[in-house]
Amino acid sequence: MQRIALVTGGTRGLGRAIALALRDAGYRPAVVYLRDTDAALRFTDVTSIPAYKWNVGDFHACRLGVLKVAYELGPVDILVNNAGVMADAMLHKMTPEQWWNVVQTNLGSMFNMARQVVGGMRERRFGRIINISSVNGRKGQAGQTNYAASKAGVLGFTRALALENAARNHGQCHRARLLRYRDGRRPGARHAAEHRCRNTRRQDGNPGRYRPHGGVPRLR
Repeated sequence: MQRIALVTGGTRGLGRAIALALRDAGYRPAVVYLRDTDAALRFTDVTSIPAYKWNVGDFHACRLGVLKVAYELGPVDILVNNAGVMADAMLHKMTPEQWWNVVQTNLGSMFNMARQVVGGMRERRFGRIINISSVNGRKGQAGQTNYAASKAGVLGFTRALALENAARNHGQCHRARLLRYRDGRRPGARHAAEHRCRNTRRQDGNPGRYRPHGGVPRLR
């Protein structure tokens, strides 16, 4: 039986590439989008990957959306929190709307989505949660106090979640992957695991851990 993988912000860019890589690796992916329904329909027509529409910054919408995915496809075994927005401005010109929209989408979505799936992962003793962060969450960037704060929060969230679950041998691994800028845009995964998944089990039954690497995350 194929494991279900859910990718937020998955109809274009990095999210699309992740969904296709998961499909090619033998998983059954689904994606979440918010605005461009026509693009989502084209994505599904081309890839045969189902696309679901909801706002990952809204906890109630995430709860209903994940329930729908579970009903139609099966429980989510792999979650990739990729959805993110930017609203750049120097802090002395930034509006509350610019601040909270970025923080709620980029960081709030981590809780909103992970909260819906982590309980089932614990029960099934298997789960993978991959959270997409940014190099600017480490080094900061002028005009991006909102974005840098949200992406730094993703790293702390991921470390704490790993300690709650993988460290207690619930068969889960939680990873944060950094993005770097390329040609002035937001693509390109940079190899970085921001925590260790302690006491996970390799196929030989011995304690192991995931290590930093490039390419498609090792999910098995």
